[in-house]
Amino acid sequence: MDAIEINVGGCIFTTSLNSLTKYNDSVFCKMVNGTHPIGKDKNNLPFIDRSPILFEYILQYLRTDQLDLHKLTNDQTVSLYKALLNEARFYNLKTMIFFLENKIRN
Repeated sequence: MDAIEINVGGCIFTTSLNSLTKYNDSVFCKMVNGTHPIGKDKNNLPFIDRSPILFEYILQYLRTDQLDLHKLTNDQTVSLYKALLNEARFYNLKTMIFFLENKIRN
């Protein structure tokens, strides 16, 4: 399993290449195969100027197809779902978009 490091909002994340490229039409997959332009940080790591806090949830979803939000109140959960929906749209994670849209509606 190949590990990859990525800088999101100034925080370095390490994950497997398989997790990051799990969805063929995602920004991550396009970034790795060179069809999506990506900036680099001072250490030549891929850099994405997004929230590292929200990226933790994105990465969790890429690894497990689940979101663990059991510690939040209902109001906090809805707010987080909306913020994550924006991130999922940015990263073009269609299954996550569908999941979050359903959670927000219900």
